[in-house]
Parts: sequence; structure tokens; C-alpha cells
Amino acid sequence: MPQSLCVDYMNEIITKGPDDTFNLGREFSSQLKSGDVVAFYGSLGTGKTCFIKGICDGLEVKETVISPSFTIINEYNGIFKVYHIDFYRISSIIELQEIGFEDILYDKGICLIEWADKVENVLPESRISVIMDFINEKNSWRRVQIKYNDNSRNRNLK
Repeated sequence: MPQSLCVDYMNEIITKGPDDTFNLGREFSSQLKSGDVVAFYGSLGTGKTCFIKGICDGLEVKETVISPSFTIINEYNGIFKVYHIDFYRISSIIELQEIGFEDILYDKGICLIEWADKVENVLPESRISVIMDFINEKNSWRRVQIKYNDNSRNRNLK
């Protein structure tokens, strides 16, 4: 997460397992609107996909939500079109052009981006950043920071 990003509003939540993380994603989904870009940051296993599964559940996606680690992009239909993007295996920015990333980014759907740090310099400034990290020895608890850098909506998650 770059230090220069202007943050207008932030929530920090502790989740105590996958069910909490999923439920937080579901609750968070009610805050999303058409065209939102959500950038996910966190090391392997911190629960990014679990959180995204909760978002998709809240957005009434009927398809099975899985990490697009090998396909790079999964597209789902629910209340909004949802683009689930995983850049773990991306090795160059040129690959973004090949997959039509810019068209997806500015579509009216909701764009959920795992491993956003790999494409930080091409993400829109107006986005929501979700930073996830482990906070206990057994790696079951997570700190989830949700940073809104637009002040058009007052948001509060518990």
C-alpha cells in the first residue's frame, strides 16, 4: 500500500476465522456501487479470496466463486457484474493490455483485484483498498483494513 495514497475514511476490523472473513465480505458488499474498484493487499493465505466470496454472496452471485489464479479473470453475474481478478501470476504490465484490463477497470461492474500491489501504478486513484494481515501465532485471526479514498460516501462497518 503506497504511503502517498490519500485516505478519506478507514475501517479496521479483526476477523477470527474464515466465517468472520466471509461475513465481513458479505456486509462490505452492501457498500459497493456500480463501477467500484476494490484493490486487495495481503500475503498468501490472508483470506483475500474468502473475503471476495463473501462479497459475491452479498451481491447475489449464483456461480461458484474460486480464485482465478490461473485464468487471471473470473466474471460473475449478480446484482452487478463482478470481475474477480488475480494478479499473483502476472509478470509484466504488458499482460494487462492483452487481457483488456483497462476496459474491465472502467466498466460499470464491480472490479475486485487480488494482488493489487503488482499493478499499483495503473489502478484508479478513486478506489477502495482492503489490506489483510495475520495478527496471531496460529494465523487464524486477521486484521482487515478497509480504506476509502473517495469522500462521496460515509461508510462504517462493525
